[in-house]
Amino acid sequence: MRKMVSTSEHSFCFTSLLIGVVLGFFCFTIPPIGIATTWERRAPVSSGQRGKWITGSVIDVTSGRAIVGARIDIFKRIVDVRPDGTQRLHPLSASIPLGTTLTDDEGRFAFRLPSGNPTSFLALSIRAEGYWSAWVALIRVDSGLIPPIDVEMVRVALTRPELALWARRWGRLKERLYQQHPSFDQAVDLRTWFTPAPRPTLDKGALLAQDHPTYPVPDDVYVVDLAGFTGFIDLDEFIAGVVSIEMGDGFPLEALKAQAVAARSFAVERFHRTGVANGGQAYTPRIGSKSLTATINTSKVVMLYDEGVIVALFSARCNGDFTLNSEDGLSGTSTCIVGGLGVGRLPYARSRPCSGHINCSQTSERCCEVFVEGRLQYIHGHGVGLCQRGAQEFAGRDGWDWRDILTDYYTDIALANAPGFTIGVTVTTTANLNVRETPCGRRLTTVPRGMRGMIINGPERPFCDLAAPYSFFTWWQVVYEDGTVGWSVEDYLRKTNAPDSSRE
Repeated sequence: MRKMVSTSEHSFCFTSLLIGVVLGFFCFTIPPIGIATTWERRAPVSSGQRGKWITGSVIDVTSGRAIVGARIDIFKRIVDVRPDGTQRLHPLSASIPLGTTLTDDEGRFAFRLPSGNPTSFLALSIRAEGYWSAWVALIRVDSGLIPPIDVEMVRVALTRPELALWARRWGRLKERLYQQHPSFDQAVDLRTWFTPAPRPTLDKGALLAQDHPTYPVPDDVYVVDLAGFTGFIDLDEFIAGVVSIEMGDGFPLEALKAQAVAARSFAVERFHRTGVANGGQAYTPRIGSKSLTATINTSKVVMLYDEGVIVALFSARCNGDFTLNSEDGLSGTSTCIVGGLGVGRLPYARSRPCSGHINCSQTSERCCEVFVEGRLQYIHGHGVGLCQRGAQEFAGRDGWDWRDILTDYYTDIALANAPGFTIGVTVTTTANLNVRETPCGRRLTTVPRGMRGMIINGPERPFCDLAAPYSFFTWWQVVYEDGTVGWSVEDYLRKTNAPDSSRE
């Protein structure tokens, strides 16, 4: 039996810590509107008091116990209007602090918003000792009461049963979101708008080269009814919400980075094609910390084929041995029709070997049992492009990085604006972080959350025998601003241009 590392040290060779962020986003629940919580009934709100109240609770997801003393920071999101009349949501880093509150001995919180300070959207940052922080990035403020926000958090140390619990809850949540929002279904979405996409004119000097291509990626994209917002939103904030629900913080970071690049490519291609970036991908404003890090650390990176951004198809679980050709892709688990994507033959979306993961006939997922490509297969999703469960195994079990994963699942693509995260990049720690003598080696010291530094060496991905169920993580040597020099896990190193690097 392996010796457990103290959770107060935030050791990054121990598995549970790296998985601990998983539920920072996924296990948030909001009770139905109209059902008052105990705290709402106790909150001192009266007709004579001005201002609205934001209320909720924070509990441990595995035990159901109240988390006492959790810190809730409330922010006002800034929305302005462009000359053409469209709204623009400023990044999280531009949000205005409205105040802080703590949960009581029942895990409840209540905060009265200042009167005379109108706003359309709020954001919450939630932190608790021994738990992983998270954002609720878009909370729409209407004229009536704000529904209570009940937050389920997870400890930094997870057992295997707790990880399995997360996986089941995440799967049910994702399935429910797809049922509630048919536009999230990639297979359905593609059939409604698949035509050749226009390509933006490249600036002089941006001529594409296979080894180091560049491509203009917008900072903001237009979205429609994204958690109640229509207008322009920071692309990376949007992609972090996609990654948080499409894959989830329980996956290895390199798999999340691959998902972020695929999601960004799909959104940019769709934005160029239709003028709207969202659609064809699930989204949630409840952003996981690890998913946000994966998105920021691959910012601007997209996949190209023949000098254009690809339609980056991805699905939950292929048969385990091979993915499908695009012309054989399924119409989704609700219909299971072979060839139902309607995209024809895409040269970069060919059948590729997968990781040997179990197929959906061995899980509780909804499953398509189909005869395709000459054999019986069990598929969850359309089965084309990146396989999310395969990426999980390639990254955590086999030590592949995000580029290995993408170039394996997509044929003859080029990665534009890569690598994005490398030597010379300045970073900020997103947790109290152990610094080690060597990758997965002896601990030298611990640097606090919010410490800045610069990468001077890496990446290294050695096999780490303390890291089960995942065996590989990405390590970088960093010189920190306090003079500390050592190796740290990328899961908790975020590029300093992150929208919330100073506040998480």
